[in-house]
Amino acid sequence: MRPLKIEMNYFGPHSHSVIDFTQFNQGESSLFLISGDTGAGKTTLFDAMTYALFGEGTSSRQPKAMRSDFADGSQVTEVIFTFEHNGKFYRVNRKPEQDSFGARSKDKLVTRKTEQTFSELSDIDGQETGNAYSKKNEVDTAVQELLGLTAEQFRQIILLPQNDFRKFLSAKSDSKEAILRNLFGTELYSRFTLSLKERYKEASKTRESDEHELAGVLKNVSWPESYNNDETDPTLVNEESLIMLEKLVIEKKDAYKELEKKVESVEKDWQKSDSAWQAGKDLTIAFNRLTEVASQLATLEENKDQMTELKASVAEKSWLAELVSPVSTYIKTKQNQELTKSAIVASEKEVAEAREELTARQTKFKLAETNHENLTAAEQRVNELRGTLIPNAKELAKLSEELINLGAGLQATEIQLPSESTIKTENSSTPAEQKRLITELEQILRQAREQMSVLSSLSSAKEETVTDYESVQKQLHESKRFYETKQEEAMLLLANRRELMVLQLQAELVEGEACLVCGSKEHPTADGIHGKADEGALAASFEKIDRTQKEVAALQEKCQSLEEAFNKLKRESQRLTRELEKRQAEVVVLFEQGYQLTSRCVGSEILTSELSKLESQVKQTQLEYNEAKDQLQKAEKQHELLAAELKRYRDTKLSVEAEIVELKGLIEKTMLQQSKQLSIEELVAKVQTFDHQEMLRQSQQVLQYEDELTRLSQEENDLRTKTAKQTRPDLVELEETRLAFEQEKTDLSKICGQEEERLETTKQSLSRVQALWSKLNTDADYQELSRLTQAVSGNNQLNLTLERYVLQAFLIEVLNYANQHYIGQLSNGRYRFELKQEKASRANQTGLEIDIFDYNTNEVRSTDTLSGGESFIAALSIALSLAEVVQGKSGGVSIDALFIDEGFGSLDQETLDQAITVLEEIGNSGRMVGVISHVTEMKQRIGQQLIITKTGNGQSVVESKTL
Repeated sequence: MRPLKIEMNYFGPHSHSVIDFTQFNQGESSLFLISGDTGAGKTTLFDAMTYALFGEGTSSRQPKAMRSDFADGSQVTEVIFTFEHNGKFYRVNRKPEQDSFGARSKDKLVTRKTEQTFSELSDIDGQETGNAYSKKNEVDTAVQELLGLTAEQFRQIILLPQNDFRKFLSAKSDSKEAILRNLFGTELYSRFTLSLKERYKEASKTRESDEHELAGVLKNVSWPESYNNDETDPTLVNEESLIMLEKLVIEKKDAYKELEKKVESVEKDWQKSDSAWQAGKDLTIAFNRLTEVASQLATLEENKDQMTELKASVAEKSWLAELVSPVSTYIKTKQNQELTKSAIVASEKEVAEAREELTARQTKFKLAETNHENLTAAEQRVNELRGTLIPNAKELAKLSEELINLGAGLQATEIQLPSESTIKTENSSTPAEQKRLITELEQILRQAREQMSVLSSLSSAKEETVTDYESVQKQLHESKRFYETKQEEAMLLLANRRELMVLQLQAELVEGEACLVCGSKEHPTADGIHGKADEGALAASFEKIDRTQKEVAALQEKCQSLEEAFNKLKRESQRLTRELEKRQAEVVVLFEQGYQLTSRCVGSEILTSELSKLESQVKQTQLEYNEAKDQLQKAEKQHELLAAELKRYRDTKLSVEAEIVELKGLIEKTMLQQSKQLSIEELVAKVQTFDHQEMLRQSQQVLQYEDELTRLSQEENDLRTKTAKQTRPDLVELEETRLAFEQEKTDLSKICGQEEERLETTKQSLSRVQALWSKLNTDADYQELSRLTQAVSGNNQLNLTLERYVLQAFLIEVLNYANQHYIGQLSNGRYRFELKQEKASRANQTGLEIDIFDYNTNEVRSTDTLSGGESFIAALSIALSLAEVVQGKSGGVSIDALFIDEGFGSLDQETLDQAITVLEEIGNSGRMVGVISHVTEMKQRIGQQLIITKTGNGQSVVESKTL
């Protein structure tokens, strides 16, 4: 932490004081002096810094008491502190609880609660960035976590208050541990130790639980008396109890097997007695039932004559029951026969009337049909005029327009087609002549349509041919141009190749050997060769010439192909042009003929009058014809329906008569089979009075009697067979024997179940005891955890916890640094710090105490024996060394500033000079050092100074001074 700026408003003697600490960073040294009159407010500067960071006052003054006595109700007490930490900038603003004017009243004071804010800044005077806090607990926590120090630790490490500089030096190990933990960030070791203790505690609980469970299991075992004696106690947790429990399980298994055998034996005896009892009971029931059956048979014998008569009555009625259905059908069919006869008479009358109506309608329709046929010629004439001649004339005009639209071919004929007005004004010829003309006109129109279709196709084909012709012509032109370019390129390549070949041949000439070209053995020009053939260039030239010649050949072939296609398309275009001109001339001739025919047969007023008259006559005659035809169709349909209905009635009559004959034959046959001599009428009368339900009831009585007689007779025979050579058994004696065996079986089964349950319980107890015993004796992890926990908790040879051991190492490093750089220099080589070697009786009592070795006496002294000045230089050495060592540790607290309040007045001149020199060296290293002192030597030696001066009325002002 490095202070940058502090602003105090109505805080102690300062009404408005702003101290910019950055001014002490401008030169080579960051050492500055704070001086002033006694009571001017020098120490208040440290109080303000501590209050801004931690919200706490000193031991003698609380934050509320720090409000200036001269402040009125309109003036606010606050401290604004800006500082740098680990390269980032922060600002904290605090207002203590204070009495001030209310918002509505300026003459009444109200108590305002504390206010505070804490935020990160972009730079020293920049905007707030990151998280901002305004609640007291949030601000306190954020600052403490950022700095890693409490207010008390801040005062002992960064601020050395007046008369408090020896606190850390002489503090007990526990107090030092809290400070050093935050400085060096060793809380990890403390948390690790606590974590191990918790794990060990949980493991111990589990182990104690297992031991307790094991003791409980052994205690709950039903031990026989023989196992409990003066020498052995099976409930104790030891290996002997486990062996006895295993033995007990074996004994119980053997006892249970013997008991099972006994239960099986009794079970067999019970089954035999139960079978005998069941057999006796069945035999007794058979004897009793035989008596009952004999009595029931005697009763049936008494009713035998009555049943014989009833059986005869049923036989008498049964033949009549067979005829009930056919006789009923016969009666119903006779009724249908009479109804059908009546329907036939009525239907014959309706058919005769319909036939007369049909004859009248046929006569009327024949007359209308004759009139309709007589007007067929007129109707055809109307159709010719309406549907043929006029539409053909219109179509002829439409086709002429299409022909004109085809292009200049028609116009070139210079043939004048007749106009529409000419058609309307010419006279009409006779009907016969007109009919012939119409036929000719239709033929001409058909030919014209065909020629127009061909003409349109030829025109489209010509357009496509012209388009293809132009495209091929363009391709041919481009291909020829590209072909010429490639030919020129090939010629250049050939020339270049020849030059390369000449160079190659010249390079290969050898004096006295024949030339491959001319055969001469003298080579006078060989010496004048200035160039040398490059074999690679020659090969590349050959390859390029070959590739170019192939491209030229391909282009030549393509040009020939395109030229052939071009000539073919040109010939096709010329042919289509000739064909198109020919077709256009033919169409013009056809149109001229069509217009001439149309002008001869259309346009007369007589034709129009005739058309109107004929249409009216045809319409009226058609209406009368349709009406007569509709009435005739209705009469025919009615006659057909009535005739069909009459036929259906007659068919029904025949069917009914046949059914009557069939039913009558069936009835007579049945009566003949039963030897009954009755007429049909008598039989019908009997059937109508026949009670079928009564016959069924009597028949059921007879069947039940016969079934009961048969069943009882069979049962009597079976029972007599079963009881033959048997006597009535004594059921009481048999049941007593069965119950006795059953009770014995029940008692033994109960005992067996209890023993099985005890055996299973004992086996479970053995299994659990074995598991727990194995776990307790093979838990290496617990043993290792126990040893490790004891070691890190201080239960070791040094009686030091893990964290205390680590802190001791850090403290030794601090003491070594102090011995090397500060204490020797400040004490003129008299003192050296040592770690107190005394071993405490238990952990955490010692380990961080500091002693002084005095070279003058060659003895180790307690720091409590040092004088005031000696204590000051010792505390100063420790503070400076702590700052240096902590700065070098990763994760340690950053200490970029040190403030010392008084203490220098107790030093002699030499020690004072040495102390100032040390402080100057620290200031020159970049760490800020602020010193409060009245010592004149300090005022003369330290160039950067803050002067705090009283102005009266309890107020002071701050000004900077540089020597």
